[in-house]
Amino acid sequence: MAQQIAEYLVMVGVTFIIQWTVFTALIVWTPLAGWLAAAAANAAQMIVTFVILQQRIFTGVHSRSPSRGLTAGCGLLVSHRAGPELRAPSGGGV
Repeated sequence: MAQQIAEYLVMVGVTFIIQWTVFTALIVWTPLAGWLAAAAANAAQMIVTFVILQQRIFTGVHSRSPSRGLTAGCGLLVSHRAGPELRAPSGGGV
């Protein structure tokens, strides 16, 4: 639980830093309106977050234990092969 809270707080900090930096740079160096600079800062943050999630969760899914890291307890680990419990029952049932 403490690791999940720490990772959450790090991501909140990263989100703030990215949005603040991009927004400030756009306001200082471009003639963009504030709302448009804010939208661009949000888009930049979403792109960075997507890349981080791709790297930490989806490409590292086979190298992490299910009980550790960002995937702990959130149901993101999905087997590529359906086991007996995931297959439809055979027979005449609906």
